[in-house]
Amino acid sequence: MVSITETLENWTLPHRIWKDGSPLPVPLLESLAAVIDEELYVFGGFTYGWRAVADGFKYNLKTDSWERLCDMPTPVNHVNSAVEGHKIWIAGGFVGNHPGKATDEVWYYDAVANHWFPSTPLPQKRAGGGLAIIDWELHYFGGFTEDRDTTCAEHWFMPLDGVHEWMEATPLPAPRGHIATAVVENKIYAMGGQIRHDTNPVDQSSVYRYDNETNIWRQISDLPEPRSHFEAATCIVENYILITGGRNNQNPILVNSNWLDHRHEKLIDDLPLQLFLLLKSKPYSTDVLPEMMIYDTQKDAWQKLGDLPTRLYGPVAKALGHFYVVSGGGRTRHRNVQTRTLLNESVIDLVMKHSFK
Repeated sequence: MVSITETLENWTLPHRIWKDGSPLPVPLLESLAAVIDEELYVFGGFTYGWRAVADGFKYNLKTDSWERLCDMPTPVNHVNSAVEGHKIWIAGGFVGNHPGKATDEVWYYDAVANHWFPSTPLPQKRAGGGLAIIDWELHYFGGFTEDRDTTCAEHWFMPLDGVHEWMEATPLPAPRGHIATAVVENKIYAMGGQIRHDTNPVDQSSVYRYDNETNIWRQISDLPEPRSHFEAATCIVENYILITGGRNNQNPILVNSNWLDHRHEKLIDDLPLQLFLLLKSKPYSTDVLPEMMIYDTQKDAWQKLGDLPTRLYGPVAKALGHFYVVSGGGRTRHRNVQTRTLLNESVIDLVMKHSFK
């Protein structure tokens, strides 16, 4: 069997295979996202001007439609999510409009009841930390403190099948927040993120894997470049980790300002940006990324999978069956917040066909 890393060498997804799905009811970025029964759940995040929202929506691929869900208990952002059956867990986060205050609150959403329930608070207030479930334990690690800049490495876990009490585990090898997390074969992957939040944030490329049996973090292959703000655009396909969009503030690139060139952008939802480019009439720098990257957990190797039709900061991106669904996000951070939903069947099929047997 040919490995995906060999197959995808110098391979780029053609722009034409992206299709438009039903748009999000509200423009959102930096939301939390989860998949239950092949339906996409999206909660919270920011809309225009860093205004925090508590809205909840569910996307059904078969009907290409969004359904309004109950609101979150508070308009929280900078949270990862972890799924346990029909429950979506969240912990910590910044509450309210930017700059929000860190919280220690822990909640879970019951998809059957369409309701949020409180759980045991974190030992300390945190935002932007990693969250994962392994061995019926909820793990929280890293994040930012109440001052919004101090970056943490602490690691706590709480059993979900007994008394809900937080206990200490081995800290991350290096502090960071805005961490993207994934679980493959009962191991936690903590990817990228940044040091500090409000004052001179520095995006990171290092990746760590946690083994619960040994309570040890091990550094594995770095991301190809520093990257943050792709937490909700991280998903598992077979034994591969697929990440999309985000930010690399360590290497901004020049972008062609030709407003008639739509090979990598779309006029719908982007009109303010296009007008800006037309008036500017010269290239501008951006740190927002278009790339989709895939990580082979067997070979410990990253590979570029292709580009989105547009650069997206803080989007939602998940696999629903054989479709890759990308929604929301910002074209230029908090400006040009998107409602667009993009659908792609070739991405998931490619991974499935070339996965290891």
